[in-house]
Amino acid sequence: MRLHDLRHTSGSLLFEAGEQMKSIQERLRHSREQTISDIYVHVSKKKKKQTAKAFDKFDPKASGTSLAPTSENEAN
Repeated sequence: MRLHDLRHTSGSLLFEAGEQMKSIQERLRHSREQTISDIYVHVSKKKKKQTAKAFDKFDPKASGTSLAPTSENEAN
């Protein structure tokens, strides 16, 4: 592992821990936040699962509610 690889690891771990891109940018001492998100931060499998789980709250089947109209709503 090269010393430069630690920048990628550090950025990715901070992102996974919920840190803001601006904070990561300053920590890695880069001039542009875009460079950090494009090059240094890599989305891990754990982060992908967290994102998918967060999206599940919008699934009506998972929450026990339905988006289908009820007879009461159809009457209006």
